Amino acid sequence: MAKKKNNKGTNEIVKVDSQVTVQDALLQKKVEILEATQNQHTKKTYQNALNVFSQFCIDNQFEIDIFTQSIDEKTLTDFIAYLQGKYKYKTIETYVYALNTLQAEKGLKKPVTEIVKKFLLRVKKFQNEMPKQAKAITYSDLCNVVSKIDTSTNKGKRDKAILLVGFFGCLRRSEIANLEILDTKQSKGFLTVDGQDGFYITLKQHKTDKDGTPAVKYVSAQRNPLICPLLALQDWLKACNVCTGKLFITVRKGDHVDCDAPLTDKTIYRIIKGRFGDDYSGHSLRVGFAVSARDLGADMESIQKQGAWKSATMPTRYTQQSDLKKNNATSVF
Repeated sequence: MAKKKNNKGTNEIVKVDSQVTVQDALLQKKVEILEATQNQHTKKTYQNALNVFSQFCIDNQFEIDIFTQSIDEKTLTDFIAYLQGKYKYKTIETYVYALNTLQAEKGLKKPVTEIVKKFLLRVKKFQNEMPKQAKAITYSDLCNVVSKIDTSTNKGKRDKAILLVGFFGCLRRSEIANLEILDTKQSKGFLTVDGQDGFYITLKQHKTDKDGTPAVKYVSAQRNPLICPLLALQDWLKACNVCTGKLFITVRKGDHVDCDAPLTDKTIYRIIKGRFGDDYSGHSLRVGFAVSARDLGADMESIQKQGAWKSATMPTRYTQQSDLKKNNATSVF
């Protein structure tokens, strides 16, 4: 119950929704744990886990403060069942162990017990989840699509630059959207043109960043001007006539460039699907670079460096089909 002023200036008793109180209490506690971690990706994971658990509590009329109350096995397995059907197993596992870590950091008993682990394995088996890989946009796919883009328009110049910078930079869609023309305190990534030879991409924040070390990549100019990322970048910069801020911005109806409307990662995703088709995703440029570079003879170490992968696990997974074909024993006959 609470008091508030009515139109007559007097206090009246109003009923406060207990579910809203639970949600507010959980959300207020998020700040504490977010301040205790340094890595941006970890912060986002914790925040997402708290948001989802908060909604779970509201939907089931639970009143649990995970920063002062231990989550029991039944509640946690109920939470896992709540997530099943809404999320893939890997996401469910991530959220469960995020809650486990949060409780441990507050000195509470870890809720992930052997029973919970066995239940997670049952969910994994139930989903029968196999590693799913984005369909690769190969170098030949890229050449075919880029050659058909109408670069007489601002939208065409922008989209061509997005695809070529994203492919040769082996970038995630969020990294493409976050690129800025100049380095600032707030920038997450920026470009530095290296004359006519190419350009550097510096990612100040990226997915595999664990210690705050920026990832620096180099993209070389290509001999074929139709597929050259440097020329596409220069054409777009000249067209948008912007010297600071986000590199890729909105082109509105009438081919008007809106400097105050930077693209989001979702927009990058729609551009890729719009140009290549529904079978492709925002990760297809990155996968395609790894596959194509490997096919053309690049070693795994250089591919791993361009993708800013901490290990060779992911690029190896992306290129395993290509490697299997090239190194197949039947080719000797």
